[in-house]
Amino acid sequence: MQAEELSALSIRYDSRSDRGYADLRAGLSNIRLLWMFALRDIRARYRRSTLGPFWITVSMMATVLGMSFVFSSLLAQSYADYIAYLAIGLPLWAMYSGMVGEGSSALIQASSDAKLSTLPLSGYIIRHHLRQLIFFAHNILPGLVIAAVAGKTTIAGFVLFLCGLMLAFIAVGWIGFIAALISARFRDVPQIAVNVMQVFFFLTPIIWPAEALRHKPLIIDANPFYYLVAIVREPILGTPPALYVWLVAAAIAVFGWLLAAVIYERLFDRLTKWL
Repeated sequence: MQAEELSALSIRYDSRSDRGYADLRAGLSNIRLLWMFALRDIRARYRRSTLGPFWITVSMMATVLGMSFVFSSLLAQSYADYIAYLAIGLPLWAMYSGMVGEGSSALIQASSDAKLSTLPLSGYIIRHHLRQLIFFAHNILPGLVIAAVAGKTTIAGFVLFLCGLMLAFIAVGWIGFIAALISARFRDVPQIAVNVMQVFFFLTPIIWPAEALRHKPLIIDANPFYYLVAIVREPILGTPPALYVWLVAAAIAVFGWLLAAVIYERLFDRLTKWL
């Protein structure tokens, strides 16, 4: 089935003759095929492993348990509340960091395939983003269980959580997309992207509560990742975000992808040369 879909895509799209807009449309219209490729990548990575991809879950849970034990005391937080807070926030940030930091290298890593293939170049970046979403699905399982056991999650909250996750995934996706385009030309960008995301990790309420810095609102209000974390984490913890938080996140997603599409159209002719 994958071979048939891949062949059909190759026939109706050729990266050597089409432009950036067409390439991006072709990549986005074949999400199902790229999703299957992403699943195959993960299966290949954990082949012959006893737990397979669930090693991701074990690793994340160990990190959450260790950090929550220390930081709940340092921040004078209830351990039961803090572990749920951290068990949602850390996997979420791992996905964002992977999409932007590691995602900036997506085209570079796929350069050998991209030179020989007529498939959409955008597909290599989207495929990487989908892998990060699958990793997140494994990492978030303990957090969902903890939130449910603590009685914080409702059906409405879970629905809002899924809506927020979809919106945040789209919003962060364009950042990683542009980073991958620039990295094709400037090979130092992946290291810069990783370091920038590390800085934002400390500036974003992941391990500390947003209320702790309300006396310095600029750190919260001017940080785009605050909104993209809030629309996913707060619903599952029983505190739906305010309407303006959703609106800011939606604006980041819409205007960001418009910018990404324009940049892609302008740089498309040069990408194969850079790779």
